[in-house]
Amino acid sequence: MNAVFWVAQKVFFPVSAEEKIAKRSLMDGVSYLYPEEDKSRRFLGFSELIQLIRTKKQTFIPEVNSKGIVLDRAYRKEQIRLDYLGALGHKRKDLVFISKNDIRCYQSVLPFWESVQIYLFGFFIATKVVFIRDNRVNWTLLIRTILELSILKRLLSESERIEWHDFVQYDIDSNLIYLFLKEIQGENLTCFKYPSPGPLALHNSCLLTDVLVLNHGYHLDELKYFAESILCSEVVVRPPEGFFSYQAEYKDVEFCEDLLIGYYSHAAWLRKLEGHSDDGLDILAAEEKVLKMLANFIDENPSIKLVLFLHPREKAEKYMDKTNLYYQKYFGDNFEVASVNSSKGFNLVKLGIGVYSTILFERLVCGFPTLIFSPADTFPIKDSVLDEIILNTENFERLTTKYIKMESNKFFDQNGIVTMVDDRFRVRINHNPRTA
Repeated sequence: MNAVFWVAQKVFFPVSAEEKIAKRSLMDGVSYLYPEEDKSRRFLGFSELIQLIRTKKQTFIPEVNSKGIVLDRAYRKEQIRLDYLGALGHKRKDLVFISKNDIRCYQSVLPFWESVQIYLFGFFIATKVVFIRDNRVNWTLLIRTILELSILKRLLSESERIEWHDFVQYDIDSNLIYLFLKEIQGENLTCFKYPSPGPLALHNSCLLTDVLVLNHGYHLDELKYFAESILCSEVVVRPPEGFFSYQAEYKDVEFCEDLLIGYYSHAAWLRKLEGHSDDGLDILAAEEKVLKMLANFIDENPSIKLVLFLHPREKAEKYMDKTNLYYQKYFGDNFEVASVNSSKGFNLVKLGIGVYSTILFERLVCGFPTLIFSPADTFPIKDSVLDEIILNTENFERLTTKYIKMESNKFFDQNGIVTMVDDRFRVRINHNPRTA
């Protein structure tokens, strides 16, 4: 099967529901592989094409005729992903890790004629990018996708039965890759996808897979809401990736009952400063609202103290001065910065507050009281397990006052969100078959 013609058919003439979902995520999804400013570059496609042609070709080609293949962005994730899958019961000796960033380096597996065909089609796409205004980044990345699909086909040619563990399911081409691999491998391939503990609505509302690995009860609520765009054969609920280390970390730790609020930053202000691609969620505006309300709340309640859990980007040496100035603008000197990583200090504050961030869901799964600010009607979905712990501009003072005074061990029972945790340290693990 030729990847060029296959992709062209799926992009220009999708037929099935699955193909239409793959095209939707491919052409309308947000990618962070290019910064926001590149959306206006008319010759972006040609830059991508030249970059791919100049990619250093690896003479060493990894053997991937393994029972399990783990896909993530870069090799720095290898140990984390393998440890997680091992904790879930997958045999480590059967797993091979592939860095998606490096797939293009294995171009030597392609016959000359196929490489020429790919780059000719890439030239066509790059020319198209010059004359369009919308979706420039998406069209540009289509060139890379075709190259990677062609290489993956060659790499997997010796494989028989494969478990494909996709940890970059948020990439706009993830669903297209799934359809391609299923077409060339058929029933010999079982695909697993692993959304983060955060809401599916943020980056994972369109998913095609065989097995979908979710983390908590709110994901199950969302699954019903996105029934037409998340298609899978089986759903399993498993702890989020960091949970096994958290479980050991917090096993003998007491709840904090001091009047301490922890603010968990998404670093939206810094992402904008760095020129990250705009995902349309306007998290910066939401974080600024939270910071203003939190500053007023702390001023009016001097017995309550604030601890900032910074995003790793904010703690980089080159940004520390800007970070301090940013938060002093809201709180003066009336705060302290946590000296530990956010996931290591759940027990240091009584109540966690933030906007959307994955770390907030990790706090909840580990059994620590947490409130999530949402300015949007789309989150949470109506009548979900999170309804009673969502902050907005109207209820911020009331709910924050209520839960900072509540005993921590009553938080979950009070709100009926016990589907987030079975008990404080053990996520409810079950199987929920579901037909696509």
